[in-house]
Amino acid sequence: MARYRGPKNRIARKFGANIFGRRKNPLATKSNPPGMH
Repeated sequence: MARYRGPKNRIARKFGANIFGRRKNPLATKSNPPGMH
């Protein structure tokens, strides 16, 4: 299985969970999903 090297915080915000196991939670800074709003 290949390593994902794309925007991890954007994907985590899309699903609404810290799925990559990062220490800094990406949902703490921006709670809204990525994209146009």
